[in-house]
Amino acid sequence: MEQLRSPNVPEWSSLLPEIRNAILDTIVDLRLPGWSALASVSKEWQSVIGARNMAKLKLRKESCFDGLKTIVQQRHLVKHIYLSIELPSYPCHGCTGSPRPDHEDYDHIIGQAIDTVTSILSTWETEGPLTLDLNATSPSDTNYWAKNFRFDDDHDADAPIPETGWHDPIHGWQKGVQTDPPEFSELQQLFMPVVLGRPTESPPPITAVTCLMIRRQFRRYFVPSILDPLLGRFHRLTDLIYEPWPFLYTHVCPDYLIDTKYLDTEEVIVYKRVVGMPFPITLKRLIIFRDDNDFLQAAKFPQDPEVQQEIQQYSQRRRSLQDRGFLFVDNAVKDIRGLAQMSLKLEELSASFVVDAAEFLMYFAGAKDYVENVDQCTSNDLLLAMSMLVLRMPLLRTFVLWHGRKDGAGAFIYNRTEKYAHMVWRGTRQLDFSPKVLKEWGNVAEFHSSELRVRHESIEEKIRYRGDAIHYLDLPCQVIQPTSLWQIRMEETASRGTRS
Repeated sequence: MEQLRSPNVPEWSSLLPEIRNAILDTIVDLRLPGWSALASVSKEWQSVIGARNMAKLKLRKESCFDGLKTIVQQRHLVKHIYLSIELPSYPCHGCTGSPRPDHEDYDHIIGQAIDTVTSILSTWETEGPLTLDLNATSPSDTNYWAKNFRFDDDHDADAPIPETGWHDPIHGWQKGVQTDPPEFSELQQLFMPVVLGRPTESPPPITAVTCLMIRRQFRRYFVPSILDPLLGRFHRLTDLIYEPWPFLYTHVCPDYLIDTKYLDTEEVIVYKRVVGMPFPITLKRLIIFRDDNDFLQAAKFPQDPEVQQEIQQYSQRRRSLQDRGFLFVDNAVKDIRGLAQMSLKLEELSASFVVDAAEFLMYFAGAKDYVENVDQCTSNDLLLAMSMLVLRMPLLRTFVLWHGRKDGAGAFIYNRTEKYAHMVWRGTRQLDFSPKVLKEWGNVAEFHSSELRVRHESIEEKIRYRGDAIHYLDLPCQVIQPTSLWQIRMEETASRGTRS
């Protein structure tokens, strides 16, 4: 029987190659059921659909790890590996009185998954870009107080905020609105630390991975010293995107943040630093964003007898070490110094809510002349200090200092193009540049052989939370992974119901 075909429908081969590719890309973007099987239609379809299907792999269970081992000929097609480790379910400590999960219950699972995947990747010899994206979630994470939290997103597409009918007074939800913060012990269930064992032998290096991502949806807290050996294995790492949460959510006085490897130096490092040092020498781009949540800061921990007991034990150990002559060092200072020194070797650095900007600048020669008293530093003082710093960066093209909170956001942006240097203030409030600031930044533009152009831009939209601030500031550089920003806005809106 002759196949019937409308005369108005052109044959596939008659279409231009770019049109055929656009159609195949649309098929992949829609991801309708069975879309990946269409790669078997022809070599042309396989070259587009097959490549897109292999570009991003999501690994969750051990069976997926075995599948990763079988990839040999197609390794060059893999651009992103999303390791989303599945953790076991757990009961609510607050309403069942069950023992709180110990981080050791999960350390083995997380450690084994990371070891397995990195061991496989150490055998890859690909030369293109490859991102390793780490996450770990439990099905119980959204069952209790964290109903609005996003845990396993791998997209950044805009989506409508769903109607939330959550009504669970025991866990602080009243008719779709979060009204009460969790008990601190409940908070710890979600933000518990990850303390991985150190390898007994030197593990093989990994040259395939060029970008490591640990996003905010990885709520568990990586103890910083644990990241040191992991980062040290990546011999071709150029990008690090790290979005940790404050360790305050993990523990008030965390005993495991005392790094005993420094005991023989007569120092005990209390970790307030964000990420392991030193960074790989190949690193070119570092983006650190420490998220926070005003609502969670009100978590009710003073009344928790278990926490009080642990605080007492921590204090006793601290006094014992001090009596033995050990010196406690606040590592936040070393964090500032380390980031400042590292910034001189990077092509791009973004550090948001990690260190004080004024203190960061004071580590550079000349900046302290303008910022002698950080507490009394005005906006124009800070801009003067920045101008001195930028004069030491002949290759700098973009410099941004921004802030964002409820009801307020602002950004100072210096961006150099081929002919002009643009100095922009964008914010919800007006900032008038002093004559001295305009003069010094004019010198910066002249140093860069550019003409300075100054403008002010007003933000009229209402800033309800930090996510709104980042969205409306429309910064010229990345300060947070796009999916993470989408999650912040989704979570904040959902916790207040669907009302604006």
